[in-house]
Amino acid sequence: MACLLDDDRIGVVQLGRDGRVLAANGPALDLLRRGDGLAGRDGALGASAPDDERLKALLGRALPDLWGATYRHPVLSY
Repeated sequence: MACLLDDDRIGVVQLGRDGRVLAANGPALDLLRRGDGLAGRDGALGASAPDDERLKALLGRALPDLWGATYRHPVLSY
């Protein structure tokens, strides 16, 4: 994962099992700060409407604990 985060050609976001952003590289942080398509909302990854519900559905399938996790990972501030 460290090699992916070090790559400055593409944006890489690492999510915890609860869907919160744990780490992001420079290009991903720039994108999240601009809110251009993807955005961070209370530490979680979100998408511009109307794609937000679609992104939530995809993340829900990829991250089984997304909506029911009790453990909270440290969250990246951006």
